[in-house]
Amino acid sequence: MKPSLVLLIIGMIIASLVGCGAKEVIRVGEEMGYRVYLGETAVGTLVTAVPMRVNFQDVDCYQASYKMELAGDITQEGSIVFDQDGMLKKTVVFMRRAGVEQWATEVTTYLELGKMRVIISREGEITESVIEHPPGLATAEQLPYLLRLSPLCLTYSQQVNLLAFPDATQTAAITIEVVGEEQIDVPAGSFDCWALEGHGAFDISVWITKDKSTVPLIIEQTAGSTWRYVLESYR
Repeated sequence: MKPSLVLLIIGMIIASLVGCGAKEVIRVGEEMGYRVYLGETAVGTLVTAVPMRVNFQDVDCYQASYKMELAGDITQEGSIVFDQDGMLKKTVVFMRRAGVEQWATEVTTYLELGKMRVIISREGEITESVIEHPPGLATAEQLPYLLRLSPLCLTYSQQVNLLAFPDATQTAAITIEVVGEEQIDVPAGSFDCWALEGHGAFDISVWITKDKSTVPLIIEQTAGSTWRYVLESYR
């Protein structure tokens, strides 16, 4: 066999692996910074990072953290553990105003039991419950990661049940699909993207880069008011 033909075959194999998702779309140590808008007004910042990979309940998982600072001295921060399909394993969320904790919620899922344990702390009162684990469960903060781990294409469609905080015993179902391809300009640069839309309990639009990093560039969520997160930095 000619060397050129061997190289061609090797190249085709590598290309097929990449097309099947054999690529690292989430990197340990990566960090994304967003400007947060309420309507057309900038109201804060969001920083999300993936500091490590962890073994949780004998499953290889990612751990991500995020911190959102909003006008009015409001801070929401937390950590999320999710498996390599993007599904929720554990999340901890804190909400503070002027440094004083308003509420905190911890959710741990036990997929083998079909249950999740929810602990809510609000104004010093702690409640705990064990409830049924809805299929396709994720959090709004985790949704961009779930989409990154999905093999996106023009026929992509998926229903996701999102937890509502601080009362993590409630879920909101939305159906997300790829609606087209666009070129998007954000402060972080200009990129070719998949455009996604989700409809159900609320509306969401997401633009994700098509390169191997598949980074969310813009996230818009509408439930009465429209919140928009625009990528300003990525490393």
